[in-house]
Amino acid sequence: MALPLRRFFRLVKRMVLFILVSLFLLTLLFLIPGVQTRTARFLAQKVSDAAQLDLGLGTFRYSFPNKFQFGKVWVKDEVGDTVMYVRKLKTTVAFISKDFGKLSFGNTTLIEPKLYLQTQPGDSMNGFERFLSSFSSKEPKKTNSPFQLTFNSILIEGMQFSKWWTDCDSCFSMHWKNGSLNAEKLFISGDSIGAKLNNISY
Repeated sequence: MALPLRRFFRLVKRMVLFILVSLFLLTLLFLIPGVQTRTARFLAQKVSDAAQLDLGLGTFRYSFPNKFQFGKVWVKDEVGDTVMYVRKLKTTVAFISKDFGKLSFGNTTLIEPKLYLQTQPGDSMNGFERFLSSFSSKEPKKTNSPFQLTFNSILIEGMQFSKWWTDCDSCFSMHWKNGSLNAEKLFISGDSIGAKLNNISY
């Protein structure tokens, strides 16, 4: 019994060592700028297709074991206006479905995000409202299941918020800077959005 048991533990040690070395090599691979760029484009396209939105990722960085950092993240609405821009996003990944239709993240930090609520002439909704309405669109989707996005916790630092109307000097406008937000259990599932808000300040 002793010999098979030693062989078993020797095999387990080799497997663990193989996994650790593979993850270490994977981390080194993602340090290559070209690999980072291609990975960022691949992820942006996958999420864009699943959520039916226009998403862009400028940079991507992976850290062992499941930490991810994205730089220059932007989202555009259906008419091509930028509704959100994030200089840096740090997160841990809990779950990603095969089709990228369900994304679940752990503790997430958004650094210097900018939110643009621009209303075009003759439009009843601003860009961000159009972006949110896209999740409840009645258009046929590629999958039967709604896109789902969840964060265990989210911290926003240095947030900028702008709301204005194009070609309307007399309309109400608002510009906030250096905002912060702390929330838990944030989720987007189809046309449902919710979160437990702990703190928000400007």
